Amino acid sequence: MANQRAFLDALGAQLGVSSGEPSGWYGVSTQAVLEAGGAGLLARYGRSLSAALASVYPEQRWDALRFTHRPRHHWRSLDHQRDFLDSLATRLGHSPAHRDAWYTVTAATVAAHGGAGLLDRYRGSLHALLSSVYPDHPWDALRFAKAPQRYWAAIERQRAFLDGIAQRLGFDARDTRAWYGITARRVAELGGGGLLDRYHDSLAAALEAAYPELPWERAQFSTVPRRHWASLEHQRAFMDALAHLLSFDHRDRWYDVRRDTLLAHGGGGVLGVYGGSLPRLLTAVYPEHEWLPWRFPRRPLEADLADLPVRLLDDLLAYVETALAIADPLDWLRVSTQQLETLGLSRLLQTRRPELRAAITARYPRAAMPEDKLLV
Repeated sequence: MANQRAFLDALGAQLGVSSGEPSGWYGVSTQAVLEAGGAGLLARYGRSLSAALASVYPEQRWDALRFTHRPRHHWRSLDHQRDFLDSLATRLGHSPAHRDAWYTVTAATVAAHGGAGLLDRYRGSLHALLSSVYPDHPWDALRFAKAPQRYWAAIERQRAFLDGIAQRLGFDARDTRAWYGITARRVAELGGGGLLDRYHDSLAAALEAAYPELPWERAQFSTVPRRHWASLEHQRAFMDALAHLLSFDHRDRWYDVRRDTLLAHGGGGVLGVYGGSLPRLLTAVYPEHEWLPWRFPRRPLEADLADLPVRLLDDLLAYVETALAIADPLDWLRVSTQQLETLGLSRLLQTRRPELRAAITARYPRAAMPEDKLLV
């Protein structure tokens, strides 16, 4: 030991490191010691300069985290691993004996403090590292800031976790209606962030995978996956489900439905695709049905009538006659611009005036209908 100390004292003096000041040694590499003739010394300590210094200068307080160079195969030793983690715990303000404090530490923090090589031995998994170094502690993988890689790959684990969530929140995991009121954020708060990552933050997709035997309705979730409503298939599935819920026996029953009804049943997203227009939504979802925009319980939007087929103009005129109490063909001569605006037809009048006039005269072929006096 005297020879070891004499060698390190001399090397320290040569490198400008005081034997009484350990901080200078933290920047010294193993290679520098070897080149100075210290191969035999390092061989006694598994080529670990930090171990040699701790043995030769036991009166000093050495911080293993501050050494910039570690010998090859240094991390093979469980003792070295444990020393490193005990030292890191102290540096982070935790008692090495308080194992649960590690749940608040990330793998990135361990790497930033010199443990990158150590983590590499465990494929970057802090859970695997701690389970190996402290096998006496019952580690819970889900309590870490990030679950171990591939942890969520097993459907059995996903299902068990979701079963536990339901139990904690007080409902049966097979109760689909109860899940519809749970948000992805809430599941993440309860430790399911890694699970949701596998399904692009979609709780609906996660539940469908974990419980494929249950009849899920995506539109019923408080939030649906991004781009979900871009699919016409999803739109139609939602409208079919809502029609069934409302006991509709015919497409025309939709004329009595207000936007608020769709919003109350989770249809805000699908309405948003069509600028909030129920007529446009229905026209896209059920193109086989001939929709009459003016039959909906509000003024038709201009875009709803812009492409109205000529064959439906007669139906539109019938609607106007009912709305304005037109009982005689000549009553069309007294229709005002304000009345047409009230019905939401002023723009249609401007863009399709010739077609509307032709439709009126065709509707009453025997009436003396002076076209030049028609406001329309």
